[in-house]
Amino acid sequence: MQLNISHQVAPVARELASKIIVQKALKDEAELRRLLARDGFIYLPGWNGAAQEMAASFGSVLNVTDVEAKAESNALVTSRAALDVHTDHSRARYILWHCLEQSEAGGVSILVDTRHILEAMSDEDRSALHSVYLTEHQVFRDDTSRVPLLREIKGQERIYYSFWLLEDELLEASRSALMRFRSALDAAPRRELRLQPGDVLVIDNHRVLHGRTAISGQGRRHLVRYWIGEERAVVAQSVKPSKERRGPKCPPPIQPCEVQQFIEQGVDPAVAAIDLSMVKMKMQDPEEGKGWSQIQCDEVELEYKRYLTLNLRHADKPIVPTAEMDTMWHYHILDTRAYHADSQRVFGEYFHHFPYFGMRSDDDEADLSAAFKETCTLYRQEFGEDLLRAADAQSCWHDCQGRCWHACQS
Repeated sequence: MQLNISHQVAPVARELASKIIVQKALKDEAELRRLLARDGFIYLPGWNGAAQEMAASFGSVLNVTDVEAKAESNALVTSRAALDVHTDHSRARYILWHCLEQSEAGGVSILVDTRHILEAMSDEDRSALHSVYLTEHQVFRDDTSRVPLLREIKGQERIYYSFWLLEDELLEASRSALMRFRSALDAAPRRELRLQPGDVLVIDNHRVLHGRTAISGQGRRHLVRYWIGEERAVVAQSVKPSKERRGPKCPPPIQPCEVQQFIEQGVDPAVAAIDLSMVKMKMQDPEEGKGWSQIQCDEVELEYKRYLTLNLRHADKPIVPTAEMDTMWHYHILDTRAYHADSQRVFGEYFHHFPYFGMRSDDDEADLSAAFKETCTLYRQEFGEDLLRAADAQSCWHDCQGRCWHACQS
């Protein structure tokens, strides 16, 4: 009996189809691989098996992440907002999602197969896309800093499309090819799947783009995501599925939707693309960091990036950070290589921290107070809201009287 995995299963037939699919899939790993190669994705409703074992059957498990939607989250990837189609990290050949919980409405997974798009493009355009580069986040030690949108690996063309990380300077031929690719992508058929608890979805991350619709209604949407490498011989990270896992885990890099959300909140695009995922991971650690929550880190990330934006747009002004901004700045600086690279990319030079402003004399303290008031004014002008808007401003924000927080001087 040939395994036939439906892309969408009608609710009436779902239970029967699930039993047939799961029973056959457990016995026929080769058939799963064949279907993944043919269609670019596999949908297994009602899997309810060991998701990590399933992931390991396709290659080495590089990273495991809980993707949970939270109404209060500022980060788009963990918010309830819609996410446009994209690829994840270029090292992840495959991505597997195991649905643990689903919201009342929305949260529909969207898939776009780029194979047909690329096949319809001219040889000249495909060749030009090999010269379109995107920044790659440094998640793994040997990561390259940039990856082409289209590349050839083992005789196959592979795509990397984190569209928010596209480099600005392109040759005319590459720019024209990119515009035609984007137009074809917008017009391409989109397959929609609404995962239910127990469902598994696997995609070829080098071929199929993924996104989701906005999440609405009651209930929590919780998926476990597995990044899977090309080879099966070496497992880069020992993991346990979901709630059984203990201790710190490597976070995913900043997602394109998150960058776009920062931009929509007034952050400069270059600043918005700074990846602080590892910085936030350290800050959440109760021993190595501050013991902050994910939500607190996400909120302060916005404030810190707004602080950097003010410095970029008002280079002639002494911009004074709040306590939270300054704390995240300190932890960012500790990642010396990343901070140096971010400084060069955003400011064109090393962005120095001067910790003595306000401490050198009474006049210096008065200058600090005046500079902070001007910072509040500029913040309001740039972002349309007050800087000191926390409920407990006295303990959470800038304390000029105590000389605790500093301006930068480059």
